[in-house]
Amino acid sequence: MLPDTAELGTLGLGVGGCDVAALAERYGTPLYIYDETTLRNSARRVRAAFEPLGARISFAAKACSTPGVLRVFEEEGLDLDAVSLGEMVASARAGFDPARIHLHGNCKSDEEIDYALHAGIRAIVVDNVEELGRIAALTRLHDREARVALRLCLSINAKTHPHLQTGGGHSKFGILRGSDEERAALAALTDEPRVQLVGLHTHIGSQIADAHLYREAATELLSAAGELRERGHVVEEVSVGGGWAVPYTADGPGLEPEEVATEIGAAFARAGAIRPAVEPGRMLVARAGLAIYRVGAVKTRGSTRLIAVDGGMGDNPRPALYDARYTAMLAERPLGDAAGPATVVGRYCESGDVLVENALLPPVACGDLICVPVSGAYQLTMASGYNLVPPPAAVMVCRGESKLLTRRGAIDDLLNRECT
Repeated sequence: MLPDTAELGTLGLGVGGCDVAALAERYGTPLYIYDETTLRNSARRVRAAFEPLGARISFAAKACSTPGVLRVFEEEGLDLDAVSLGEMVASARAGFDPARIHLHGNCKSDEEIDYALHAGIRAIVVDNVEELGRIAALTRLHDREARVALRLCLSINAKTHPHLQTGGGHSKFGILRGSDEERAALAALTDEPRVQLVGLHTHIGSQIADAHLYREAATELLSAAGELRERGHVVEEVSVGGGWAVPYTADGPGLEPEEVATEIGAAFARAGAIRPAVEPGRMLVARAGLAIYRVGAVKTRGSTRLIAVDGGMGDNPRPALYDARYTAMLAERPLGDAAGPATVVGRYCESGDVLVENALLPPVACGDLICVPVSGAYQLTMASGYNLVPPPAAVMVCRGESKLLTRRGAIDDLLNRECT
């Protein structure tokens, strides 16, 4: 679960050739550390798995939208999926050609659609019929053309936490397959010569551990593409999204990209000229990131130690949102023997602010550094300013050098938007 360059020793935890405790001293805590080598290795592994299929591979920027991280994936030849104007701007700062960007989202603003049209992004992934009408109106207003893909909502049981499911008849995402909504969308496309349908997309959920579900999704989308061909629409690409499971604990579920590639390849074996596409996010960044906290208090409740740290749900709301499980270690004594169960809690004024339950940690004292592995995805991007606590800094490490990705927030950052 640690980054590829991690080193565990009696003198402490190292990553990217840097000492974690020294990084915490230099940059302060909480601190997020990204290992550049792990990021690049993950990108190359996914490319090796899917390029034999001729697949387009995009990084889902919502997993980590820091431009310094995005730049690594741009250099590794990945495309990018954005879900907001902010993510499109961040990808531009990272050097992405707009022709390598797709715009997703279930409630896009006219500003976001307008930006996408003027920038010339590869395609807008349409979530609903109303959105199609707004795209068409903006193409007429600005004398532009739009390439679009339809996001279809499939009835596939993703077998994951309900808050991580993005398919099925009750999902807020996409156009329900086989519904009147789908038929209305196709009718709208037929009436809009400036809007060209180029692809189909779906996303069945996150933390998916069954690779066969991606074969089911691909098969269903290819069936839809065949129906569209009969109506005169040529589908160039079919995307089954991302959501591959990543283990956060020793016994947590995981899914290897090679497994997904095998299943998708079987579905596309007789797909003709239709190109497959995948959109991993978590798998590419989660294991590359470490969260480092400093212990501020230690209490005992029965047989359990409560270890309070200087971060928590403000920088990692995942445990509170959908019961995400993590592990923890002491950065300065990673090989120490456990001294009984411990619960790592955050500094925020919520009982649900629990980072790690049943952590196997040595004796812990105030001032010690707690490391939470697999912290590279959906933590900083979901962070908040709750309790008016500024967000943490993030650094990239490689070959013994560190560079600041995101400076530590300040109270003025949080208050400067206030008008009184």
